[in-house]
Amino acid sequence: MFKNLFILYIGLLTLGLFEPIIGLFSALLFIVPVFIIAPFSGRWGCAHLCPHGSFQDLFGLFIRNTIPAWLKSSWLRYGVLVMAFSLWSYTLITNWGNWENLGLALTKLLWFSTIIGLGLMTVAPARAWCNICPMGTVAKILAPKKAKLMITTDCVYCRLCAKTCPMGLSPYMERGKIDGFTNPDCMRCGRCANFCFKHAIKVK
Repeated sequence: MFKNLFILYIGLLTLGLFEPIIGLFSALLFIVPVFIIAPFSGRWGCAHLCPHGSFQDLFGLFIRNTIPAWLKSSWLRYGVLVMAFSLWSYTLITNWGNWENLGLALTKLLWFSTIIGLGLMTVAPARAWCNICPMGTVAKILAPKKAKLMITTDCVYCRLCAKTCPMGLSPYMERGKIDGFTNPDCMRCGRCANFCFKHAIKVK
């Protein structure tokens, strides 16, 4: 939705290094919405509002789409989540009340995650970071248990949806199911539906 959001994000983080209050504002701007949106729309924000995602999509055409198995490991995903929230908690506790120090510390943490995300793009697919992103994991946990996609019986199992899915998911496996495709990692980006030549995929 906001394909150039990464530019705004990097701009705010850069300013945050010099004006920490801007960094504090940036952290609130890009983190708080996850907890507001996720209970209603799951990982929808990952596809349409996340600045990391917008950058990965921008360069996704030049990067292979097969996600390594180790990046899908639950141990890795939840390990990163625990580590991230430990760092965030420590930062908040030790800097609470000193808003400039807090803003600078949060800005550095956001830069750290950004650099890791960009680094992953050199060895893995464009949306590799999304598989272990702490905010994405939170959104997955909070996601409502409802269909993200509906795959009709027009599906011919060509697997094009799986090949184009930035998260490495396989919607075709839920062909014709009444409950639809409910995988909480689905971001409802619509890419699979756009590539489906049988028009068998409907985004909910």
